Amino acid sequence: MFLLLLLTNAFDLIYLDEDEIKKIAFIESTNKNVIILDFDDTIYDFKGLLEEKHNQNKINCLKKYLQDEYTDELLGKYREKYGITCLGLKERGVSALEILELTTFETFKHFSLKPDEELTNILRKIPGDKWIFTNNQPIIVERLLDELGIKDEIEFVFGPNFYLNKTICKPQKESFEILDYVIKNKRKYEKVYFFDDSKKNIALGKEFKWISICSDYEKLKNDLKMIFLQ
Repeated sequence: MFLLLLLTNAFDLIYLDEDEIKKIAFIESTNKNVIILDFDDTIYDFKGLLEEKHNQNKINCLKKYLQDEYTDELLGKYREKYGITCLGLKERGVSALEILELTTFETFKHFSLKPDEELTNILRKIPGDKWIFTNNQPIIVERLLDELGIKDEIEFVFGPNFYLNKTICKPQKESFEILDYVIKNKRKYEKVYFFDDSKKNIALGKEFKWISICSDYEKLKNDLKMIFLQ
């Protein structure tokens, strides 16, 4: 029996895990649509502001634990296999906390975003529930959503749990299956809109019959206005 723990329209962080989604109450949402948004480089400029720093943190982390085994080719293989590059270190016994402290937490430690009033107003005007579907750590995303001023417009942040034996993330099909389960069994939406800057993720969204739009921080506001506010 599913636990009825979450209130409608209440902001919550949900890990991409079958047990986690059991906490989501079934609700006949008054909204007919759900808008699912990627976060990094879709809602804000990640590549210009943080990508170089984050890539170097990942390389430093891999070199620390792999030492002479590290190669650029292995970096690519880990990214392709795991979705999140340094997850490959978990199979070598490196703890989730160590990986996060050297990579994601280090990247975002002193990073902040300015309020985005235009995006806030756009999201507020669009009818429908809004979710975030990210490979970033949900706790970091929550802070940045608050800084942007759009946290109140978001119902759920779905993201990976590094502390599980198997961490589920994009572009693994299983991560999309989890959200699709919520869409079909915890809510009853007529349309599902999905915005992401990754073509691979967009292709997966289309497999689930989501209306999938390849968009990034430069295009997102205009895309939202064109689709929902014309």
